[in-house]
Order: sequence, then C-alpha cells, then structure tokens
Amino acid sequence: MQNENAFLDYVISVAEGEGKLFVLDCGEGRDFVDPKTGWYIEDLSGWLIHPQDKDRFAQSRKDGTAYKSFSDCYNFVVWSLDSTGNIKVSFQRFKYQEMQ
Repeated sequence: MQNENAFLDYVISVAEGEGKLFVLDCGEGRDFVDPKTGWYIEDLSGWLIHPQDKDRFAQSRKDGTAYKSFSDCYNFVVWSLDSTGNIKVSFQRFKYQEMQ
C-alpha cells in the first residue's frame, strides 16, 4: 500500500491501468464505508496525467500554476458499486472555463 488510504491506492491503480498517474487534489463527498472492504470512500478530484509529465506537473504544482497549466487533465473520480457490490471508479474530465 502506497498511502494510508486503501481506496486512494485503488484509484491510483485504476489510473495506472489506463496508462496515467492520478494526483489527488481533494475529496468531493458522497462518503460511504464499503461493507466488503471496510474502506472509507468518497468521490475525489485531481489530475490524471501522462507519466512523462510527472516532473513538469510537480513543478507547476510547486509554482501554483497546476490548475491552469494542467486544466485539461483535471478529473472527478466518481465511485459506484457494480451488480455484485464491488467498488468501481470512473474518471470524468472536468471542463475548466476561465472566468472572464
């Protein structure tokens, strides 16, 4: 387990299965404790980036420009339960529009 949160590790592994890295921004609510795994889960938001952009992303986050520089990579992670009660997640791209 990479993190102290098994659900976050699961989200990261799903992203890796899609050839991406998931970088958490924040929790978005819809809290649930899964009776099968005991995991505390909630919808999340963050960046789904290409692995080769890792260093550039880290620098942009340090510089405070990640929201703008990587806006096309910002996603909501929405959890659901399949027909057998297993957790699944989907990445839903957030369409950022700069305020005028």
